[in-house]
Amino acid sequence: MRHGNEFEHDVDWRARFGVDTEKNPDYLVGRQGKDLAICETKERTSTAVDRHLAAHRFGSFSSETVLNPAARTVDRAAQQLASLKGVGLPLVAVIANPKNLFVPLGATS
Repeated sequence: MRHGNEFEHDVDWRARFGVDTEKNPDYLVGRQGKDLAICETKERTSTAVDRHLAAHRFGSFSSETVLNPAARTVDRAAQQLASLKGVGLPLVAVIANPKNLFVPLGATS
């Protein structure tokens, strides 16, 4: 438990919510016994941009090269969560970045 939140892992989604799914999202998050959200966690992995910048410290890249890896990560999480959309809880994609890789998620200024 962190900050009053509860995290359940290895939830039996069929028994708990009556959904017919083979998918197994990572966490059911709750607070004070009330279910709040279903979360799927994906770790950010190295991309061509990360590898290039590690070697050269500068570079020029197309928006597709920069943005597509993050978009694919979110898409994989969304696919994992899709079968639970009728449960009535928020479905949350969590992108973990323990290696502090570059993660472009939108426009920068």
